[in-house]
Amino acid sequence: MKQWLKNWKLKAIGLFTSLVLTSWGFTAHRDLHSVAISGLPKEVWFYFKHNETALVELSVAADRRKHTDTIEAQRHYIDLDLDSSGTLPLSICDRYNLLSYLFYKCDSVESEYIIKVAADLGHYIGDAHVPLHTTSNYNGQFSDQTGIHSLWETHVYELTKADRIPRKIRTHYIDDIRRFANSIISSSNTKVEEVLKKEIEVRSRKGAPGKWGYRTRGRTMDLIPTRGFCLEYSDSLNGMVQRRFYQSADAIASAWYSAWVDGGSP
Repeated sequence: MKQWLKNWKLKAIGLFTSLVLTSWGFTAHRDLHSVAISGLPKEVWFYFKHNETALVELSVAADRRKHTDTIEAQRHYIDLDLDSSGTLPLSICDRYNLLSYLFYKCDSVESEYIIKVAADLGHYIGDAHVPLHTTSNYNGQFSDQTGIHSLWETHVYELTKADRIPRKIRTHYIDDIRRFANSIISSSNTKVEEVLKKEIEVRSRKGAPGKWGYRTRGRTMDLIPTRGFCLEYSDSLNGMVQRRFYQSADAIASAWYSAWVDGGSP
């Protein structure tokens, strides 16, 4: 391959992955919020189900704010290998406490605001379940694996969601939101090495499918990971993406329910 073409391709890959580093991807965040509602106790299920359309749409608002709010990006991650750069656990706690307060004051608060805060809380909890949101090597840029962020949380998810095995969402009361958030993040961080290692293993296999190719997404043709590579990578992770999805849904439902209880169960 001519050097100028190789350089262009690498730049295109870098540009594309920088555009899709949106934590789980829009599709997954919307799915997470919808699935999480199904696990709520009936006392609060009716409220969230009635507002499902707005909640699902607002589930990606936090990512969109990154383009206009200079401090929004840091709310979505915490680099545990860099003296905890990023404010993800604080973001979860702040939104949880605010949601509890809004439920307490629900008679004088617009329902739209409650749903917006609930959506943000769900978004940050979803991000906390993504291993690459807990490390400075969030996109494989330090290990010659640029693009792995969207590979794990967007492309693998979208290609395997149809085969996802449904399960009941497990909701419980959270008695310490800070400890809860830190536990999620710690669990995610233990999986960083596997996420990175398996990508290298799949890419290095004899006869492995090409990693990058063009695929139609909507009305455009994009340079993204190939279907074959995504599926082999997913298999090598032995269902990790699916497990983290459902664990995210469990945690989101539990946080919504607990904030409602702490707010006086209005």
